[in-house]
Amino acid sequence: MIKRIISFALSVILITVFCSCCNKSDLYIVDCSNDGITNIDESEFVKQLISYDHAPKEEITVDFNGVLYHANYSYTKKNYDNAHAIDVYISDNKETLYIDATNNKLIGINYMNPEFFQNEGHFKNASDESIEQVKQEAFALLSSFVDLTFYNVENIETKELINGEYITFYKCCYEKYIDDFKTTASASYTYDSKGHIVELFAKDVDVYDDVESQKLLSQFDKEKLKTAIEGKISNQFQQFTYTIKKQYLYADNYGDLIIITNVEINYGKDLTTGLSLAGKIIDFTH
Repeated sequence: MIKRIISFALSVILITVFCSCCNKSDLYIVDCSNDGITNIDESEFVKQLISYDHAPKEEITVDFNGVLYHANYSYTKKNYDNAHAIDVYISDNKETLYIDATNNKLIGINYMNPEFFQNEGHFKNASDESIEQVKQEAFALLSSFVDLTFYNVENIETKELINGEYITFYKCCYEKYIDDFKTTASASYTYDSKGHIVELFAKDVDVYDDVESQKLLSQFDKEKLKTAIEGKISNQFQQFTYTIKKQYLYADNYGDLIIITNVEINYGKDLTTGLSLAGKIIDFTH
């Protein structure tokens, strides 16, 4: 009889452990906004999200739109906004070139060199017709980097004081979604009121095209992620309310889909902080 009881108890323990392992949804703190958060998770998962292992070339020569650019390496950019590391180069004329470190392809160029800042204020504002032509040209050039058909577009207009004159910059931003999920894949072109193209840029354009990623997202469980988010916050604060400010997909170095959630947390009396939380999509599926 005692053996039966012990056997039954062990079975219950094993089943409980097994179920808890099956239901475990790992969510990691990858960034925070101030000292209200006690720590950043230093797991291997978090470390590899923004790590990169490649040796960029010290100098490159790139042909773009009929112009040959010779440039020297400046730095590598890798954070939670770009799945592929980006090598940044400065050309002999001080234009900035962006190279995808995964495939060594040119993915963007910024023309705002010292000469641009020195001369731009001396040009007259372009006519509406000229502005439209520049816009079409910028769109065509950006389309040489990426097919923009399935991207959502947002237009941004800003003014900047250059040499005592306010110049208007027009930026068209394209963001890729899979169903309702925003991804790190994006593109943009910028031109100004003087009728000049300022920047072209596209990143992570091929990262989310595989069918398996889309299949995995169809099994995503929002409630499971919500429970994990609230559990993670409760480890830091006893009483709180929170708002999700941004949520998007990211792909790690192994090609696994990651969901990153930026939350604003209200705790205590008029105290606010923020968290960026990351976890594998596969951990939050049905």
